[in-house]
Amino acid sequence: MQRKLVVILGLVLLVLASGAAAQSDMGLIVVYNVWARPTTGGEGGMAGMNMDHGDGDMGSMGSMESSATSTVPSAAYFMIENRGAMPVVLASVTSPVAGRAEIHRTVVEDNVARMEPMEDGVEIAPGETFSFEPGGYHVMLLDLVKDLQAGDYFALTLHFEMTGDEAMSQDVMVGAIVQDLPYENDGVVVWIDSVDYDETMPEAASAVLEFEYPEDHVNRLVNISHMGIDLPFTVEGADQINTVTVDLAAMFDMMYVPETLALPITITLEDGTSFDLALPFSQASEMMGGMNMEGQDGG
Repeated sequence: MQRKLVVILGLVLLVLASGAAAQSDMGLIVVYNVWARPTTGGEGGMAGMNMDHGDGDMGSMGSMESSATSTVPSAAYFMIENRGAMPVVLASVTSPVAGRAEIHRTVVEDNVARMEPMEDGVEIAPGETFSFEPGGYHVMLLDLVKDLQAGDYFALTLHFEMTGDEAMSQDVMVGAIVQDLPYENDGVVVWIDSVDYDETMPEAASAVLEFEYPEDHVNRLVNISHMGIDLPFTVEGADQINTVTVDLAAMFDMMYVPETLALPITITLEDGTSFDLALPFSQASEMMGGMNMEGQDGG
């Protein structure tokens, strides 16, 4: 069956409502450092942990055998930066790997930690960088379709709303990497402007990435690959901002877009440090995704 998939991603969180005023009111949103805990194996996994879900009952999450579905939940984390002039609310989150996704925060009372659902979402003020991190705000991924193992990747859709009298909303898709430990900040941010793929012409598949380097940062991009296959790319720009166009033909010769709606690429810098980034896919025409390049060994 013929299928065409064209994805447009970027830093700007565009509003589906018409009019330039609506777009500028929604502002500029950046989402990066997107990762999730594995449900099996690894010291940072969710298996074996006990959590209070806020109703007084302690839910034991012991190790489980692999099956088509998993009752062991996972937790997803990310950073949201509101570069706009208006506050926005992360109202809800969905993912193809989870039957339910709930925004929670960890609250410690009398040395006991419990999870408190954020039923009204989380507001991010103008100029604020809001952290979803272990021990604080997080997204619980419940009723998983399968166990999540370190190295897996999947898509998350973040549903944003603007506060105040203007009733505007926008869905934002990002790619998550499953790993045992959180990222360590190296200060380099990469975001995805576009992914263009038509399965009838895989030789034309491409992606455009934007790299934002810290001032005086000399550790530049040297390689992009997918599952060990090098992907050709060109670089434009200088100093702190680079535009990188990646040829994805080799990637799509060997892969297809999975049900989890994400595919991984590995980005390597001059010092040999490598970083995994999940490219999210959707039939939506306007989305955004970004990730802060972190100081971990991607090997």
